[in-house]
This record gives sequence, C-alpha cells and structure tokens, in this order.
Amino acid sequence: MRMGTTVGRVRLSGMTVIELMVAMLAAAVLALTAGIILVYCFRTLRSNSDAVELQRDVDITTRTLYRAIRSSRRADLNRSHLPSRLTFASRSYYRAGANRLPNAAGTFLVHDPNTAVSGDEQVLVNGTLTACTFVDMTNAIGLSFTVAAQDDIIRVDSGSSGGPVVVHMRNEL
Repeated sequence: MRMGTTVGRVRLSGMTVIELMVAMLAAAVLALTAGIILVYCFRTLRSNSDAVELQRDVDITTRTLYRAIRSSRRADLNRSHLPSRLTFASRSYYRAGANRLPNAAGTFLVHDPNTAVSGDEQVLVNGTLTACTFVDMTNAIGLSFTVAAQDDIIRVDSGSSGGPVVVHMRNEL
C-alpha cells in the first residue's frame, strides 16, 4: 500500500491495482475453501443420518419382533402366499411395498398390531429392507433380515453360519 505522496498539487494515496487483485485472490481462495468444507460437512451429515436411520430401524425391528415372539405361546407362519406372514394371535409381521400391501420384493417391513382392523399398520423398516426370512421351529421362531442404504449394510442373523437368529417363545425352552 502506497503512503501518501505529493506529485505537483495532487496527493496520491490508496492501493495499487496489483494489491487489489492479490487481496481479491486471497478472499476468493478463502471463500472457496469455506464452501468446500460446508459441502463435505453436509455430505457427512447426510451419510451419518442414513446410518443412524438404519441402526434405528434394526433396533426397533429386533426389539418389536423379539418381544412379540417371547411373549407368545404360539405363532402362525403363513407361507401360502408370498411374502410369508408371521402372526401371533391378532398381530402380524410381513414384507411389503411402499403401499403397505404384502410384496415379496418389498423394501418395507410392516407390523399390523390388529389384523381385524385395517389401516393401523406400522412401518418398522422404511424402504431399506433387502432380505427378510421367518423360519418356523419347534417352540421358537428363526428370523433374519438385512437392511441396506448406499454403502451401509446391517444383517441380523446368527453370525458366521448366516442362519436365522432363534428366539424362543414363552415357557417353551
């Protein structure tokens, strides 16, 4: 920055064009850096939100299914139509499409708390279900399911064997 000088009767002061351009370049670099950081922060936030939603779906689903199985004495696994429907008294669980109607390729897991009443279905897994299996065992139900979104996959099964998790019914061990 030039200090005030006198040329003839005119006093010159202020910044030269070069100094102004260097300052504008530095401001532009700072603005671009801040913009890039914001973009990556929002991408990370969205990715983490998706992962948390998957974990929440798995947690709610396993708790609901385990509670239903353990508190029951008898279950009906209806395989006469696809997808199979797991029913305890008047409660039912099945794979469905976005319209909550049974669909073997559906990406939703639906809980119907009262099969006698229509319209009260609750979605346990919202659009991320990729596999779901119910297995009828003596005094127990085997279940396994997989939820996936983008790069995140969560499997609920017995582990290394890949078989279903066995959940025993009440008083039937």
